[in-house]
Amino acid sequence: MAIEKIEQSGEFDVSILRTGIPKHYSILGWESLSMPTPVIMEWKNFDPTISNIKWRSASEVFSSDRELLLELHTSNPREYQFDRSPSTMFEHWIDWQWQQNNAIVHICHEVEAGYVMISKPDNVNDVYVSEWRAPNIDVERKLLKLAAEEIRRRQHQQTNVVRFHGLPQYMSVDELKRWGDAVQIQTNERTMIRNIRLPTETIEKIKTAYIEGSAAFWPADFF
Repeated sequence: MAIEKIEQSGEFDVSILRTGIPKHYSILGWESLSMPTPVIMEWKNFDPTISNIKWRSASEVFSSDRELLLELHTSNPREYQFDRSPSTMFEHWIDWQWQQNNAIVHICHEVEAGYVMISKPDNVNDVYVSEWRAPNIDVERKLLKLAAEEIRRRQHQQTNVVRFHGLPQYMSVDELKRWGDAVQIQTNERTMIRNIRLPTETIEKIKTAYIEGSAAFWPADFF
């Protein structure tokens, strides 16, 4: 019934979902996307002098910088991304998702602004860098480095391994491997896609973008 409503509404081009039971949805016409996530990096060049970086809870950030977060997310998008406007969508659904993971956020308030988020920051086994937005490679590197330093600090310098939700936006895989001491790119097939009315060429471009990592679905985007 849901499939019929989607197809008959004339409002949908494609359906994307995340599930732990891909076999169930594959029977109904959804196709798994083998996406590069998580990306696990090992660093040895942590900087112990970084200590004045401000990290705030998701609820605190949304109460004061909701519009800025939406602007940063909308600016400089990846090849494809989930539309989080209007700001009420960003505030209620995304904020709720972030709070479920006890997320903390750092906003870079410089001329070239951006933000980075850490989910489950105090869980040694599950902590990871779950979302970021940057205008260029330099800001992206800075934000990811700051997140790695914060994870290291919270774990009392007991780990060199940092987990990221996906690939960086501006660095190639080769550049990423030169930046980190060791990089392991795992794959996850829980994200599934179903074409509704797009031309074959277009849907193949979308699938390729997610598989190669130039497009990304952040954890908070999933319903």
